[in-house]
Amino acid sequence: MKDALLKEAWTVVLVSGLTIALAIVLTELHVRLGWTILLLALASILFVVVAVMWLFTRRAVELVSRLPCEVRQVLDSYLDPARIRWLRTTDQLVSLEAEIKGSEVWLISSDLSEDAVGGPFQDVVGQNLRRGVGYRYFVPDRPDMRARVEQVRKRHNSPKNLSFTYLTDRFFFLTPDLDFTIYDPFNETGQRAGYMGIPAVGEKKHYHAMVDDKLVDVIVGNLMQQGGNGKQKRTAKR
Repeated sequence: MKDALLKEAWTVVLVSGLTIALAIVLTELHVRLGWTILLLALASILFVVVAVMWLFTRRAVELVSRLPCEVRQVLDSYLDPARIRWLRTTDQLVSLEAEIKGSEVWLISSDLSEDAVGGPFQDVVGQNLRRGVGYRYFVPDRPDMRARVEQVRKRHNSPKNLSFTYLTDRFFFLTPDLDFTIYDPFNETGQRAGYMGIPAVGEKKHYHAMVDDKLVDVIVGNLMQQGGNGKQKRTAKR
């Protein structure tokens, strides 16, 4: 914001310079032309100042409106996964998922937007499915979600290691954009990790924060009761 305002400082300098110059001119006009012309000149000056200040205010509002996006870009540049493991951008999580060692990935998603056709995880999910990694999605039991599930299934040619379980609304009471990703949920390789999606205000992009292993236990335990143990009661047809 400081840099942006410094770039606009010329406006303040220009207005100050014009004011001084007009003051000198007005002094001469007062002596030569009288009060009538002077008042007209003052009105003209007032109009110029108001117009310039309006333009400056409009520019400032525009700069402030761009701040969230610019702050996000700066934050992304500092999120080095080698140093900060607990917070990742979507692109960084995609890269992590491409190298997972576990045999299974569980995902709780309110809309499948990031894994559906055109989503950022679409390709990496396909690659992992082909190399034998299992994917289990837990999604809301809604008609629109069943249609999207079918799209995801067909996109990946309905492999046996891809399954869906429909959950009740109680799993999605926190936020309409709730999502969890759990790698190696049963810790078979000792590399289990869970990430919770954090929507950025005013942006479609997500950040993903690593959650405590105790919370992962709670989530996995609850999902097992809903059919995540291989005995699904309400899964999408294959």
